[in-house]
Amino acid sequence: MLSLTKHWIAALATVCLMSSSLFAEVVIVENFGGGGAALNGTTADTFSSRIVTAGGSATWQAGSSFQDNGATTFNTQSAFLDLGSFVNDSKGTADGLFDLSATISPTSGGWLAISFFNDDANTDRHFAESIGSGQGSLLYRDTGELDGFGGPGADNNIDGPNGLTGDQQLTVVLDLRTHDNTTDFGNISFYQGDSETGALLGTHSYTSDGDFQYVGISNNRNTLGSFSNFRLEQVSAVPEPGSLAVLAFAGIIPVLTRRKRRAAS
Repeated sequence: MLSLTKHWIAALATVCLMSSSLFAEVVIVENFGGGGAALNGTTADTFSSRIVTAGGSATWQAGSSFQDNGATTFNTQSAFLDLGSFVNDSKGTADGLFDLSATISPTSGGWLAISFFNDDANTDRHFAESIGSGQGSLLYRDTGELDGFGGPGADNNIDGPNGLTGDQQLTVVLDLRTHDNTTDFGNISFYQGDSETGALLGTHSYTSDGDFQYVGISNNRNTLGSFSNFRLEQVSAVPEPGSLAVLAFAGIIPVLTRRKRRAAS
């Protein structure tokens, strides 16, 4: 009887997990609301305490070309926030889904990008330079073209649309939920717009284990432009209210069964 009860509860749990919604928690926000001073050393507007607990820091590490109002000046550099082990610890769990997004407007000179970075991130290099610290990057060129790169650096290119103008929201979705460190190392997807209603440009599946210690932005050569509304969201599955009620009821069954067996003995 107890074995049948366990199987019944397991079946209910499976159904409930299938009847779930995705809930996005905003864990980082940078609105770039400064007055044009250096971005380096400033603090993100929103930064989850869970990231701090994982060893991360809300303080921007930034090259001199990045300003606290989101503007960029001439240089090839990066700016990033340290996540500690926050993302890496989520590999293979239901919490391993992340949306990184920003609104970008390059006006001349090259491109601007958002990226997940590994622990080789350097403020004096963009995501593709040196050994390629980018672990998933999406850039917007001043010519109106979007390009995604699965990484490392500029490897695994995904070609995006051309002829774009004005501000564009770019989104990079990192999915590590199925990561098993053997045959599945997760994947990364690139969107023009947001991940729900925007246009999917493509997806790259990783073939080896990656490190995702930083999120940030890059510029190339003589690029002028701006960033705004930079954010990182962690997306988790939340059972529907009706499913929670079913699970709660299912949890009572073993208790009732055990009590009945004790009373009969």
